[in-house]
Amino acid sequence: MVKQRIFFGIIMAASATLLCWLDSVLIWRTGSGEQVQGFIWAFIAEAMMLSAVNEFSKLVKGKGARVFPLASYIGASLFCLSYFLKQFGFAFEISQAYLHLIIMFAAVLSAVLLSFIAQGRAKTNEGTILNCGATVFTVMYWGFFSSFFLAIRVEHSISALILFVAVVKMCDVGAYTFGKIFGHTKFAPLVSPKKTWEGMVGGCIFSAVTGVLFSVIFSVMLWWQGAIFGIIFAFAGQLGDLAESMLKRDAGIKDSGDKLPGFGGVLDIVDSLVFTAPFAYLFFNIVG
Repeated sequence: MVKQRIFFGIIMAASATLLCWLDSVLIWRTGSGEQVQGFIWAFIAEAMMLSAVNEFSKLVKGKGARVFPLASYIGASLFCLSYFLKQFGFAFEISQAYLHLIIMFAAVLSAVLLSFIAQGRAKTNEGTILNCGATVFTVMYWGFFSSFFLAIRVEHSISALILFVAVVKMCDVGAYTFGKIFGHTKFAPLVSPKKTWEGMVGGCIFSAVTGVLFSVIFSVMLWWQGAIFGIIFAFAGQLGDLAESMLKRDAGIKDSGDKLPGFGGVLDIVDSLVFTAPFAYLFFNIVG
């Protein structure tokens, strides 16, 4: 299992590096001076989000609820791509902020209205609150939260996005390593029995070092800000992982899927990233 995880982890890291490079050079500049960027990451974020929605829908189904496919896919997609699509405001001769507002409104409206329409087609009132609630929650959590990947990419830089992803995922590496070697004090035994405080400390150390190195290499922020960023998002990422663990335990499953050998499903990979993305975007806005 460990060798398999390392092997596929290296493949995913190498693939992500190549895609980030492609994303950094694939920029469309219009004759009027406007530019649109983030094409590759828009595809990555959308594919990741749709896979997460699909896995989460199956998880919810085990609890007797139903996530309506059309409502969840359309609503979540509009949310997820909103920061990318707003760059096309020039095509409609409106500001990016205004187009972004329109897209966000359309996302909410489609999620709610299509949920009620889908429930109405079932010709029964039973499960209306449960099904519509599950659908809207799915759209907000996996769609709205995922939108901040592209928010960081479009409004800051590909370097900022790489820093964020590296910090959060290196926490997983540090937590796993320290937990295996030193771990004995349980962190959240009812939710995730294998997590330990020693692992948490290791994750914070790995993330802090990663934050410093990537901040210096990419000049995203000052080195000490990178260290603070690393510690904050190491802890926040673990909370995101625990949040998904709570959902999985309620559904009575260990992994959200089996698409990624050694890791489980897409949710098991992106849970900490999706949970922390909005706060990372806020952090980047604060430090400028």
